[in-house]
Amino acid sequence: MDKHELTGPEYLDLYKFFQNRADAVKASMFSTATWLIGFAIGLLGFIFATLVEYEDSTIDVLHWEIAFICCLIGGFLCVYTFFVLWDAADHITGNWERSKVCESHIKEIDKIIKAYKSKRLINEPWYVIGFVVAALLFVFILTGIYVFEN
Repeated sequence: MDKHELTGPEYLDLYKFFQNRADAVKASMFSTATWLIGFAIGLLGFIFATLVEYEDSTIDVLHWEIAFICCLIGGFLCVYTFFVLWDAADHITGNWERSKVCESHIKEIDKIIKAYKSKRLINEPWYVIGFVVAALLFVFILTGIYVFEN
């Protein structure tokens, strides 16, 4: 079987394919993470609005068992969101690496791509979203400890 040598236009098509694929995975990651974080925040709001009573300077947990279970579910959602971010980051970077291989075979495209270099300290969005999820997980852990001890 003869091997087919790719031409410049074929490399360009593959480059666009892998870039579009990475963009699609990133959009899916944002959508999934937004829903999971939104549900976890809603669960946290449910705990503080329904299961906790505030009087003067005291906080009373009305149904600690339900509140604790909600904290466990919220913690699970945060951990699951970390796995979603990790998996999406793996797919995105894999597609970026494949597109870089194609990029090296396309004449003069590197001048266009390297014309702009981001000055952001953290370029990958999954780190930023991961920080938000870590903060939310921390709140669930603190809430769960408070609910369990009181």
